Amino acid sequence: MKPARRSTVASLAAILGLAAATGAHAATYTVTTNADSGDATLRAAITLANANPGKDTIAFNIPGNGAPKDAITLASSLPMITDPVVIDGYTQPGTTRPTATQPATLAVVINAANSPIGLDVRTDDSLLTGLVVRNANSLAVRAIQIRVEGDGNRVTASHIGTNAAATAAMGWAPGSGIEVYGSENVIGGAPEERVVVSSGYAVLLASGDRNTVSGNRLGTDAAGTSIISTAAATGVRIEASNDNVITDNVAVGGLDGMYVEGDRNVIRGNRLGTDITGTVALPNGYGIIVSGGNHNQIGGTAPGEGNIVSGNEWGGIQLASSSRNVIQGNMIGVDAGGNQPLGNGNTLGGGNGIFLHGDHNLVGGAEPGAMNVISDNDGDGIEIAHGASRNQIVGNRIGTDVTGLLDRGNYEHGIHVLGDETQIGDPNHWRGANVISHNGGDGIWVEEGRRNPIQRNVILLNDGLGIDLGPDGHTPEDALDADGGANGRQNAPSLMVAAQTPTGTRVRGILETSPLTEVRVEYFWSSSCDPTGYGEGNLFLGRIPATTDASGTLDLNFNTTSLPLGSVITATATTVVSGEAHSTSEHSECKVITL
Repeated sequence: MKPARRSTVASLAAILGLAAATGAHAATYTVTTNADSGDATLRAAITLANANPGKDTIAFNIPGNGAPKDAITLASSLPMITDPVVIDGYTQPGTTRPTATQPATLAVVINAANSPIGLDVRTDDSLLTGLVVRNANSLAVRAIQIRVEGDGNRVTASHIGTNAAATAAMGWAPGSGIEVYGSENVIGGAPEERVVVSSGYAVLLASGDRNTVSGNRLGTDAAGTSIISTAAATGVRIEASNDNVITDNVAVGGLDGMYVEGDRNVIRGNRLGTDITGTVALPNGYGIIVSGGNHNQIGGTAPGEGNIVSGNEWGGIQLASSSRNVIQGNMIGVDAGGNQPLGNGNTLGGGNGIFLHGDHNLVGGAEPGAMNVISDNDGDGIEIAHGASRNQIVGNRIGTDVTGLLDRGNYEHGIHVLGDETQIGDPNHWRGANVISHNGGDGIWVEEGRRNPIQRNVILLNDGLGIDLGPDGHTPEDALDADGGANGRQNAPSLMVAAQTPTGTRVRGILETSPLTEVRVEYFWSSSCDPTGYGEGNLFLGRIPATTDASGTLDLNFNTTSLPLGSVITATATTVVSGEAHSTSEHSECKVITL
């Protein structure tokens, strides 16, 4: 009787000197040498795993591996991984996984100096963990330390483009650390799964959807406390990829912390321009750039969902030709606690907290947790660009700390408007009021643009006007409001009386504007007047809707609770068309409350 014939895979394993389970599924191949060719090598193990259907495991037991001289140095590219596999560097004796506070100890080092790609995954449902992959390089194509093309793959608890301890960069700087072409792949995860990456693009999501990049340290050392990248481009770059979740990463030292071209991506809980504590600047150029991407969520309203976007050299968050994005719960120009200054800018002059070019974007919100702190930036807190329209700026702290009390002013204006139909403040909810204070220019400067309603905000202690339309300085009122320009250079009310009465405080005045125009007049209290003689507005007192007569005149009568003698009242006027607020004036001259 003939003996049973051994399987081709089992025979190949015997020839290559690799220990393997017999049968056609779930074999384990153990690498016992750091040589690049021959028996029991990583190259041989990948060849066997490709040939054996099923999810195999590649384990390691290399004597003395771990020091640079013991790295697996590739003479040429490894075989593509074409069948699901687990490559587990933690099977190597002497390794330890990272914890929430301690870095990993890794010993399986792949030196890809003679290959444009270190590990090349072309299958689904594989896991790469506990590996050091570095030095892939190429002058002809972009070098990639790990390339993933497939769905449901994971890269965890590894050091990519660094030395074994992840204290120094070791790689071809213009390339990528990890490139992903596929969907539902995961880079990192929980603290014990985090990946440290130093490369040009630390993580590039080139195509596919619903990938997750979580908990990683991109551009930093393993401790997350210093920059080790030497020529980094981006922490996470999203190209033709949508619906990804980018959360709880530290991304520093790049041209951008994160660059997004896709739609419906979620960017939450990241440190972009700071160390792991969110208190020390480790700058990128920009913190976040969204270029042409729509419906992306930057931050969130739940605890821990906001990003720290601070300490960057050129600016915080920039939306370029991007619409219907939401920016909520972030610290932009301050530390993680929202108290200490850690501004964006200062390198080339300028440096806005947020730059908006696009339509229907929301910054903040009236719901709990939606507030952004946008302070201590070297340019404007927020700039709304030419061509932008129908953006909303609601419920933020702009120029203060998280409490709204401390001076953390932006160097230039709180909000600088060049676009149209920007809603600043929520007229229907106190939580939707922006606190705009301590800024080096105006609280709000509408340099250009039309139909920008500014309602119910707290505006005080800015170096310029609270609200400034058009050229710098107060805009004189004109007959029938015919001058045009920014917000139509809407006339402000003229207050004539602010007097205490036995039942409260009475305010009388007049508004002269376009005939038969519906307006909302808002009244504000301040403890003292702005040095210009025109008001800002510490406390919103109320709003009166009315319509001017045929001559464009409206008599103003407003009664409120008793207010301190010697304090002041100011007012603004906002035109209304078909129930929708349009253009808001500057604040009126202050009127001192008397008997």
